[in-house]
Amino acid sequence: MKKVLLGLLVCVVLVLSIGGGIFYYKTSLLNFYFRCIPLVHWGYAKEKALVQPYFDKAFYEREYAAELEESGIDPLDHFMQRSCRWGGGDYDPNPWFNTTVYRTHLWPCSGNAFVDFLHQPPLRVPANAKTVEIYANADQFYRAWMAVEGFMRMQKFKVLLILPASYKDNIPLCFHPQIERGLEVQFSKDHPLSFYHSPFLKDPDGYEVTELPVNKICTTPDLKKNFHSCIPTTRFRTNPDYHYLIHGLRKWLKKGRLNPCMLNFAHCASEPLPHMAFGPDAYELTKSIRRLAPAFDLMFVGINTGTSNARTVPGCLEGWIDLREIPAEKKYEVSFLLTLGGRPWHSPRESHGAIYYFRKLVWNNQKKLPLPINFYVSYVDAQKYPPSIRSRALPTDSKKWIFGSQFTIAIENTKQKNYFTEKLLGPFLSLCVPIYIGCPNITDYFDPRGMFIAEDPDEIVEITKKITPKTYAKMLPYLKENKRRAEKFLKLEEHYIEQFYKDNVCAPPAKNL
Repeated sequence: MKKVLLGLLVCVVLVLSIGGGIFYYKTSLLNFYFRCIPLVHWGYAKEKALVQPYFDKAFYEREYAAELEESGIDPLDHFMQRSCRWGGGDYDPNPWFNTTVYRTHLWPCSGNAFVDFLHQPPLRVPANAKTVEIYANADQFYRAWMAVEGFMRMQKFKVLLILPASYKDNIPLCFHPQIERGLEVQFSKDHPLSFYHSPFLKDPDGYEVTELPVNKICTTPDLKKNFHSCIPTTRFRTNPDYHYLIHGLRKWLKKGRLNPCMLNFAHCASEPLPHMAFGPDAYELTKSIRRLAPAFDLMFVGINTGTSNARTVPGCLEGWIDLREIPAEKKYEVSFLLTLGGRPWHSPRESHGAIYYFRKLVWNNQKKLPLPINFYVSYVDAQKYPPSIRSRALPTDSKKWIFGSQFTIAIENTKQKNYFTEKLLGPFLSLCVPIYIGCPNITDYFDPRGMFIAEDPDEIVEITKKITPKTYAKMLPYLKENKRRAEKFLKLEEHYIEQFYKDNVCAPPAKNL
């Protein structure tokens, strides 16, 4: 028995020693692995020669200076040995090829993504095949390149790219591989030539592009139904004028697919930063959005990322109420709905900046409030709470049970600048004065005279001590103003979409070809 235990101990020591050595010498081992690739990959020299005409050495040296200095090898070899390989990363060979977008969100492939692009077969369609026209100005070459590649891979249409006349003797390099595969190019003197005037964007069914692979399509003409990123990854929206895909980036990020031949909108605003899967802070989110932005036509983001096609959306802009159910006459009382985001009662006190435990403190402080109370627990999550309070569950999932009060306690999931949700919009829409904990700069959006703002549950108790039967009437004019503002926020994303179409899509097509 002692020998067996001794043997196991020796094995454990060996495993730990080997694992520790690998971890300690990880960088050296990876460098050795990468340098062996030209020796074991029989097609390395041929692929390197294929990439070389399109490789932008100056760009690569600028973007990956630290990695190049550490490796000490030629930039092109660095790209060929490391891009898209295990232990390497998503390195781009030039400014116009986005490796991450290509291999994760457009055309998943094994091996080097740029080599995969250069190996694509030529366009072979009948002489009488329909022609698809794709327009592009100088700011849209990457987006047009995506659409060109998408149509060429369909092998159903002749593909015609129309560029500004100024590029007649200087066709952008990104289109050269596609020209060799059968892309036709013409030139236009039309000054406002734009990708968004391309005819196929207005008629995706006519060009058979709605069937291209994307994730979990949900078709509906209702812009608000299942709009936010917490439900399907990708949805197809349409009304008489608009045809587009909207991608909820929270779930889309790892394996979500773009449709290069349709308009692609991104949504990344409904959840607070720690829950967005981009990293722990605004810096990581900004970096990720800027990386993905060239592939999208319009983005809704919860913070200002400085990208030209992104629009700032301050949170989850929904009320999730039916105003027809809400009593017009309000009772002199304070209401509160205890929800813990689906968590059980004994969930951690705080994680990732969440303030769910504030709601539990408010529940425990209810006897300290000097005016009548109307407290409930979540109808959906009631079974996760102790039996002693389950009887306080909402009778139904309707908010009419709490928004019949003059005042209601509204606590967000987190305190994040420029982030608010239905926790606040619901009370405003119902003309119920919120006693609010959440967005630190909420007065940038709403009139503070139509709400109470608290820092913690103890301050909520102090606020309620100042409320009298006359308080609601005094605050009502400002509360109505906040309702008006809330109604505008409910339509903010629709407004951005309509403005996008007005500025980009609904303009006359190119002329003077």
